[in-house]
Amino acid sequence: MNSKNHYKIVILGGGPGGTACALALEQYQQKDILVLEAGNYSKFEIGENIPPHTRQIFNQLNIYQDFKREKHNPCYGSCSYWGDSKRGYNDTILSPHGHGWHLDRQKFNVFLANKVKEKGIEVMTNSTFKQVQSLANGGHELYYKTKTKKLNRITTDFV
Repeated sequence: MNSKNHYKIVILGGGPGGTACALALEQYQQKDILVLEAGNYSKFEIGENIPPHTRQIFNQLNIYQDFKREKHNPCYGSCSYWGDSKRGYNDTILSPHGHGWHLDRQKFNVFLANKVKEKGIEVMTNSTFKQVQSLANGGHELYYKTKTKKLNRITTDFV
């Protein structure tokens, strides 16, 4: 349940993109933000690799030291097939940024959501976006459903 009916900014999706957006906005003194997430961070997520230069992004978001404490496994490169029979390589051994990481995605998603909450930004889980309508004043009326299937309404200046 949301704690209020109007937010300056609503971010649809509480995955890495949405939570990183919230963390970046917070650095510009934006705290009146709601992150609306359909899930609850409890389901298994397919892992993936992130490249070494992600370290720079994490430093910009002031979360790198905390990310290191999460102890994701290092990734020094990968090989894959994308669209044809030729194998592609992505070697990071000589990267000036060090190694990348193999992510435990569920753990990573929870980590980012917790970082957002620590900054005083609301993360509403189990809330599925349904529709948005523009208001005459330039704002937006946003509708979402929770686990109870009840349609809820909030207003926001920016989605």
